[in-house]
Amino acid sequence: MRAFRLTDADEMFRIFQDENFRATLYMAQNFPPSITEITSFVQESMTQKPDRVNFVLERVENGEFIGGATIKDIDYRRGVCSLGFWIAPEHQSFGYGFEGLMLVCRYIFGELRMQKIALNCFEFNIKGLKLYQKVGFLQEGILRRDILREGKFYNTIVMGLLKEEFKS
Repeated sequence: MRAFRLTDADEMFRIFQDENFRATLYMAQNFPPSITEITSFVQESMTQKPDRVNFVLERVENGEFIGGATIKDIDYRRGVCSLGFWIAPEHQSFGYGFEGLMLVCRYIFGELRMQKIALNCFEFNIKGLKLYQKVGFLQEGILRRDILREGKFYNTIVMGLLKEEFKS
């Protein structure tokens, strides 16, 4: 887990060209962002804000970019934040998601001193739902017919993880 670098924009742009991958992300759009939009995101991510932290996930052995995490809506008074987490398609199913998510949760509960992490996941993102449940996230609700993808409405699963439920 490390901070973004400007050189990460090209790799993110490549990854975000995958339509099936992009469809699983909790984004308002399902069309590929331009290189300008990605570069702008990376530049903004390099300047951390009090209520938002963005990280790159990389392989320890070779520094290869494998995913990202966004911790947002950080509320230090209530000890609650929201999480966005993704692993590039070619790095899925190797355990990197579990390892990365555990690392991010340790950071949130330890360094940021949060007591709860919230996240949203589309009902069709089965890999994501299984990963979140494996780490300890519980379903807290359903936003029915919340997202439109390719002419069809889908539910969003609202999940949460409390500090005392996290098995670090």
